[in-house]
Amino acid sequence: MFRYSSAVLALLVATPALSQSIPVPKNLYGSYAPGGDCARQPRVVVNTAGVFLETASGKAGPLPVDVCYSCAGGARYEGIQIWVMVKYGKDKWGGDTFPVTMMFNDGERRGALLVEHDDTIRIPIGIPMTQVVQARTFRLCKGGRAGA
Repeated sequence: MFRYSSAVLALLVATPALSQSIPVPKNLYGSYAPGGDCARQPRVVVNTAGVFLETASGKAGPLPVDVCYSCAGGARYEGIQIWVMVKYGKDKWGGDTFPVTMMFNDGERRGALLVEHDDTIRIPIGIPMTQVVQARTFRLCKGGRAGA
């Protein structure tokens, strides 16, 4: 009984620490636009404050995100692709829902960004995110780290 109680207590104490999101890594900082042309919109901007969207509808962010270093290939993945999943509320079990995934360094290409939307998760994502999802492919803007 003591071991079981100790294990439950340890899990309850660790749960808040486990639920905190990992910050977006600095090597992803910059502005991403269609074709890498930052004169075009929509744009995804990553900086110390987080992930932002710049669209014809205006600016949005920082977005609530969760970072995954091994989603592209499992626990032993050693590539450069990093997934940033955008949170949109809770599911019926209380877990986060992630209908939009931003895959940075997509296809193991530095500066490539692919945005995918799982529309089977019936949650409104808003006009700015819809514009980003429709653009789908982005490149790091010419000039590199142009984070706003």
